[in-house]
Amino acid sequence: MTRPEPVPLRLDHLVDVLSIWTGIRPEHLRPGGLGPAFFERLRCDLNEDILGQRHAIESAAAALRRCHSLPEPAGAPRPLWTAIFGGPSGVGKSALARSLAVRFWETESALIQIDCSELDQEHTLARLVGAPPGYVGYKQGGQLCNDLRRLAGGVILFDEIEKGHPALLRALLLPLLGEGTVHDMSSGERLDASRFAVILTSNLGAQYAGASPGFLVSDDRAADRRRRATAAAIAGWLPREIAGRVDDTIVFNQLDAASLRGIWERDLRQLQARIRQSGVDLHLVVEPAVTDFLLAVHEADFQAQGARALRRVFERDVTDRCLEMLTAMTAPSAELHIDIGGGAELCYELRPV
Repeated sequence: MTRPEPVPLRLDHLVDVLSIWTGIRPEHLRPGGLGPAFFERLRCDLNEDILGQRHAIESAAAALRRCHSLPEPAGAPRPLWTAIFGGPSGVGKSALARSLAVRFWETESALIQIDCSELDQEHTLARLVGAPPGYVGYKQGGQLCNDLRRLAGGVILFDEIEKGHPALLRALLLPLLGEGTVHDMSSGERLDASRFAVILTSNLGAQYAGASPGFLVSDDRAADRRRRATAAAIAGWLPREIAGRVDDTIVFNQLDAASLRGIWERDLRQLQARIRQSGVDLHLVVEPAVTDFLLAVHEADFQAQGARALRRVFERDVTDRCLEMLTAMTAPSAELHIDIGGGAELCYELRPV
């Protein structure tokens, strides 16, 4: 029996083995693996996920491309990208971090999300980095440390950073933002976070969001004043040594009528797809006047709470009514028409097809 000819060891073989060992996508390990086409597609995908925040998406995509296209600078390693997302609630700050994990690392599990409102006491820091020797929970590790061991890369998201205890900033963010490391208090080990993007969100300065004549009115000068006021509020609160380690401070736009209309239409498409996946032949027909009517009626809620308020209105006025109509269907297929009735209220009509 003749022995097979040995196969020469190529770079692709080494990349594939390292990818299996580390969980890092081969494209991230191969020199030049993430080309311009990848990042152009990333921008398009992010703009589909997050509406009305093009400047934030451009900053994120440019930062990731810069990190993966050029060798690391000499000196101590740092996270891939560090940024503060500021702005009012419900405009897509946390959603963009989640979308980055899904689109760039191809899994939502690559997002490590930390709610800083749960870290308002100094001792709660042990939930992230473990308890030191002699304390309850010693050697059990913390959420952040365990996730860093589990993941090869991703996004670390600190939600509403201003609600956390100041010790969180001193003990955790200084080495994380500056050196890309996290100190595990249980084992004493220093964990590498240099393949992660670190994003802090803040609602500081959100009171300036309502400083314009109305969120349906396009006023570039008022929007620019809001962004500057919000950035100043964040800079005034954040310790200087932390601010100096952050690459970008991005103030998100308040959602205007066009962005809210786009979110509404996207939710309609997603609801239609979910209905079809359930095996029911029900087609939604929503008149454009419905969107205009709801934007006007709920303007104050949308201005204060953004997409979160829009989601509640959509679930109540569209999703729940669709479920009610499904039980009333007698024909194998039907259309649900939603329009404005004579009494300035939504009118629902189920028509067999």
